[in-house]
Amino acid sequence: ILAIAPKLKLITFDGDMTLYGDGKDFEQDSELVKLLVKLLEFDFNVCVVTAAGYPGDAQRYEQRLSGLLKGFEKTLQRCINDMKLPCTILRKSRAVGIVPQPNVKIFREQLDECVLSTQHSLISYLQSSSGKQHSLPFCAFNGGSDVWVDIGNKLIGVRILQNFLGATPAETLHVGDQ
Repeated sequence: ILAIAPKLKLITFDGDMTLYGDGKDFEQDSELVKLLVKLLEFDFNVCVVTAAGYPGDAQRYEQRLSGLLKGFEKTLQRCINDMKLPCTILRKSRAVGIVPQPNVKIFREQLDECVLSTQHSLISYLQSSSGKQHSLPFCAFNGGSDVWVDIGNKLIGVRILQNFLGATPAETLHVGDQ
């Protein structure tokens, strides 16, 4: 970081699996918290940009995107069936994912295959004539123990921060994500 420090204004971090464990929080006495505070002392803007969402009322958004989410859901169900994964599909307002049944560990390679299959299906759809009408950012990712497909992605958040802070892409560093 110090090598590019003269040009750096904004440092963003992914949360889960970068700053803390999957689904966990910062520990109060974490050494990492002290290091992040040090970055702030050097006058860097430090932000956590995470895909974790705790929405309020997203009913209209859910209605508009339900067809697309159902398409993701079908692809993930095909992955579960083809690989005989002991998983459940979980639907959120702007995402769909697969989570393993209790006390079951899914291999990283199986999770990656689900991500790649879903990305392939989505890219094929977005390149079709009907898909070109719905050009939406998306993010399909291996969460370490689960797989999620979100409508939207962290780049949107990073760009908003850049605009707010007056930082260009060359002045921005994002740390994390698989």
